Amino acid sequence: MNQGIREVRETSSRFIHRMETGVMAVYDWVSGPPMTEQERTQHRLAETEPIRRFSQPTI
Repeated sequence: MNQGIREVRETSSRFIHRMETGVMAVYDWVSGPPMTEQERTQHRLAETEPIRRFSQPTI
């Protein structure tokens, strides 16, 4: 009886470890490489460009 419980726990542990590995791989793929400070600044400027263009007074 105890052996069966131990096998279930080991199997569950391996399954969770495989799931965790897959989730981390997907997260790394989605998040992409880390950005430098310059890249973050350029990204923020690109995101706010439509707002800056819209708020400029037109003559």
